[in-house]
Amino acid sequence: MSETKFTPGPWYAIPKGGNPEEACAMYRIDNRQDAPWENFGQIAYAHKDDAHLMAAAPDMYEELECARDVFRFYQSQHEFKGGTEKAIRNKEIADRIDRLLAKARGQE
Repeated sequence: MSETKFTPGPWYAIPKGGNPEEACAMYRIDNRQDAPWENFGQIAYAHKDDAHLMAAAPDMYEELECARDVFRFYQSQHEFKGGTEKAIRNKEIADRIDRLLAKARGQE
């Protein structure tokens, strides 16, 4: 497994001002919730529809790692007990999660 190199979470979606509910509203994605808008440490700029998804990315990455580990555990348990079909299904899901995590690290 490769070490993750992205900015650690949590990340926040911080509206630029105006009405944050407008579809064209701009958000800054930052790992500091109290940073001023002009802060140069921001991670990205995004429109409303993408901002919260981007801000949740570090948490989702971490949760996917946990889910992958659970599927790997059950894969090994089913292999040990001879439950081939369940072991294969757990392996398939864990492999899909591994591919998603690799994509997030830029290793697809």
